[in-house]
Amino acid sequence: PEPAGRVARALGQAVADGCRAWRVGPSSQAAGPARPIPTLVAVGDNDPLISLRWRADALPNGARVVVFPAVSQGTIHQRCPRDVMRRFLDAPDAPLDSGCFARMLPIRFVVLE
Repeated sequence: PEPAGRVARALGQAVADGCRAWRVGPSSQAAGPARPIPTLVAVGDNDPLISLRWRADALPNGARVVVFPAVSQGTIHQRCPRDVMRRFLDAPDAPLDSGCFARMLPIRFVVLE
């Protein structure tokens, strides 16, 4: 399987192990909230851990996914993602403005010999 799939399964197993250790069963919220909650998921297109397909499948209906170019994990550390998230918090139902995407600098990789 793809590396991201192995990581996701390992994380899921770690959560299940933690639940057993604390002797708690499945959450009563497993079906999700009774009413939609505005949700914005900010991800980078270079995130090495979890595939975009997996993230979209795991989200509740109505959740909005923003894929920031040239970002790995930690999208909030750059100005453009922070601005988009701030605007979402101010007006969750407003269209998302992705105008700043074009100004984001690509990641530069360095190979050490």
